[in-house]
Order: sequence, then structure tokens, then C-alpha cells
Amino acid sequence: MIAVALAIVLSRFLPIVSFIEASQQRVMSWGAWGAVCYPLLFAACNILLLPGGILAIGGGFFFGLWWGFLIVLVGNLVATAISFALSRWIARRWFQQKFSDNRMLRALGPAVERESWKIILLSQLHPLFPTSLLNYFYGITRIPFGSYMLWASIGRAPGLFLYVYAGTLGQFAVRIMRGIQTSQDSAECQRREKTTSAIVTS
Repeated sequence: MIAVALAIVLSRFLPIVSFIEASQQRVMSWGAWGAVCYPLLFAACNILLLPGGILAIGGGFFFGLWWGFLIVLVGNLVATAISFALSRWIARRWFQQKFSDNRMLRALGPAVERESWKIILLSQLHPLFPTSLLNYFYGITRIPFGSYMLWASIGRAPGLFLYVYAGTLGQFAVRIMRGIQTSQDSAECQRREKTTSAIVTS
């Protein structure tokens, strides 16, 4: 709600509503391609270790709560599978060398061997663990591909849902701002009509 109030305040000084509406119309004009390209874009950000939170929020803003959640979840699954596969079967030695310098991940390794699914689930839920980076880390462990995909998806779903829900709040803020602008425009038109009628009658 704080974000909604902030957006409403800023809209009085900046053309935020016009910019957001233009962006929304452009994405929606893609039609079915939007539902294909958006998860691929989200997956690319995760594979390249770029921040994907903005795109997750955008999923809720552009596609609504449930469709947005589904699209973002699919993109996350694609990124998880590709990152894990790169680390497990393509560049295993390179990733082992990189992760050997990280104390936190080195400490996590033995725990993964003992309590694999619990560690996967908890590491996905914990906000301090970089989930995109963990895809590569778990690829060099002995965890089966199917098990990792299952528990990683379950662990990330709540966080992705919250991001998408935040996007729907942004859509709600835009509707409020649009209503405020519409009422202001109508009030301005009424004032002009009154002024014009007063000039004519005089």
C-alpha cells in the first residue's frame, strides 16, 4: 500500500501513468508471443545472474495474478533446468573451481549430501541465498536433476507469487491514478464550460 500511495504522489509531478500505460499496451500487443517471450526473458536474466525481481513484478502487472504467476514460474523452471545442466554436464570443472573460493557454499556442500531435499527447500526460501547462483552450485553436487527441479520449484513458488502479487498492486495503483486524472480532467472541462457560458451570457 505504501508503494501504491507513493506512485499516486509521483504521478502528480511525472508522466508515470502515460509511460506505464504505453508499456502495458506494447507488451499486450504481442498477443500470444508475449506469453512465450516473457518467460524466456525472465529465464535469460536468471541464467546470466541478472536481477529478475523486476520482471517477476512485471508479470503480475502485465498478465494479472494467476497468468503472471504461471508465466514467471515457467521462466524460472527453464532457467533452473538450463543452469543446473550447464553446471552438471557442460562446465562442471569450471564451476567447481569458482565455488571452491566461496566459504558459504563450501559449508553448504556437506549439508546437502546429508539432507538434500531439506537443504534445497530451505535455501530457496531463505532471502539471503542467491537462488540463481544456487542452480549452478547444486549442479556440481550429487543431487539428481529431477529431485532438484521439484524441491527448487516448491521453494521458489511463494517468493515468485509475492513478486507477481506486488505487480498486481502496481496495476491497481495505475487504475487509481487513471481515475484521479479522469476526474481532474472532467472537473477542468466543467470549469471551462461554466466560464464559456458566463462569457456568452454577458
